[in-house]
Amino acid sequence: MRKAFLCHSSLDKPFVEKVAQELGRAKVAFDAFLFEANDDLRLAIRKGIEISGVFIFFASKASLSSCWCQYELDEANNSLVHQSLTHAITIAIDPVIEIQELPYWLRRSRVLSYNSPHLAALEIHHSLLAAESYVAPRIFVGRQQLLADFVHKIAPDTLETPNILVVAGLENIGRRSYLQKAIVENLGLKLGPFISVDETRTLEDVYLQLLDRSSPPGIILSDECKAFSALSTDAQTSSIVDMLQTIAAQRFVPCFIDNRGMLRDDGAYRPEYPGQSHVGNGLHRHDCASVLKNKWGGCRFFLALLVDGLTRHRHL
Repeated sequence: MRKAFLCHSSLDKPFVEKVAQELGRAKVAFDAFLFEANDDLRLAIRKGIEISGVFIFFASKASLSSCWCQYELDEANNSLVHQSLTHAITIAIDPVIEIQELPYWLRRSRVLSYNSPHLAALEIHHSLLAAESYVAPRIFVGRQQLLADFVHKIAPDTLETPNILVVAGLENIGRRSYLQKAIVENLGLKLGPFISVDETRTLEDVYLQLLDRSSPPGIILSDECKAFSALSTDAQTSSIVDMLQTIAAQRFVPCFIDNRGMLRDDGAYRPEYPGQSHVGNGLHRHDCASVLKNKWGGCRFFLALLVDGLTRHRHL
C-alpha cells in the first residue's frame, strides 16, 4: 500500500501527529517519521510525495500562509498531473477556512472538515484503500451471494429501510472486510469508528470510547466522564445517540463489536440488567445493551453490529 502524504503547518502538528500515530508509519509520509535533521527539505518532500498515493492537506490559516506547505502543494499538483498521485483530499481543521481560500486545483478535490484526529485517520485509511483499488483493483473472493443479499435487504420492497446492520461470524474470518465493501459500494459510507462492548462495559465505558474517537485534541476525558456520570440514564443514552448521530453525519457507520456484552448466545439482548440492577451501596449499574436498544429503533442513521458466529441474532 502506498502512503498518505500529510501536508500541514508546524502549528497544527499536535492534531496531525495524532492522525499519523493512529495510522502508523507504514501508511503515512509524515515529516517526523521521514525527515532527518540534515536533510535537504525540498528533496525530502519530493521523496515523500513520490512514495505516496494520496495527498492530504490539513487546511488552516497557518497552513495556508506557510511557504513550506505552498511548496508541498505545488509538488502535489505536479504529481497529480503526471498521475503519480491518485487522490488529493483537503481536511479542514480550522472552522474559519473558506473553500475560496484553497488553491484552485484543490477546490475540485474532496474538501472535508474534522475536529477529531481519529475520524480524520479513518477517512485517510479509507482513501488509501480506494487509491490502492484504483491502481490495482483488489479481487474480492467469495461472499458474492452475501453481497447480493445485502443489496436486497438494504433496499426492500417496502418504504422502510433498515438502519441496523448485523453481521455474525467468528473472529478474523472477514466480517469487517465484507461489511466495509458492502457499505462503501451500496451506501457510499465508511465503516467506523469501532466500539467494543463486553460483559463488563457500562454506558460510561461506551461514552468514553466514543469521546476518545470523536473529540478534538485538548478534551479532558476525566472531566467529561465525571459530568456524564452525573446524568440520568435516559440523558446518558441520549448523549451517546447524539454522538453517534454526529459521527454518522460525517458519512461514517459507527460499528459496535459485541463480545458477549450486548447479546446472549440465543440472540436476545442480555437479561442480567433488564434496565438496571443493584450493585451495592444503593448504586445501580445499567446494562448498556438493554438501554441503548430502546433508542436504536428511532435512529435515522446507520449503525453496524458485529456479533460472534455462535450468536443467533433473532431479536435484532
